[in-house]
Amino acid sequence: MLLDDEGIDHLYRFSPLHDIGKVGIPTGILQKPDRLNEREWSVMKTHSDIGRAIVDQLISEFGFSSLPDIEILRQITELHHEKIDGSGYPHGLWGSGADSGTDCRGQRYLRCLDLRTTL
Repeated sequence: MLLDDEGIDHLYRFSPLHDIGKVGIPTGILQKPDRLNEREWSVMKTHSDIGRAIVDQLISEFGFSSLPDIEILRQITELHHEKIDGSGYPHGLWGSGADSGTDCRGQRYLRCLDLRTTL
């Protein structure tokens, strides 16, 4: 997906929910001022799976499956930390697998937007 008008619209509409899974991460990890240790980092990396589960539950409970582009919301929530070289998480997708629904440029933009709006 190139960042055409439709792709930008998806990012605009769905980016506020990309880190919703962080509600399932302990506050001590989210607010730790120092670098996370290996165990804490493993916990932090679960936020994308938690986010996907939250979105899936909302889709199921409120009948959102018929909403246009709902699959893109699911993918952004789950795959926003995947990287084209396979070093991302939660699945370590690489190449076109990391491109599912949100290309890497879009993901970088999303993270930049997140940083700018939380500072």
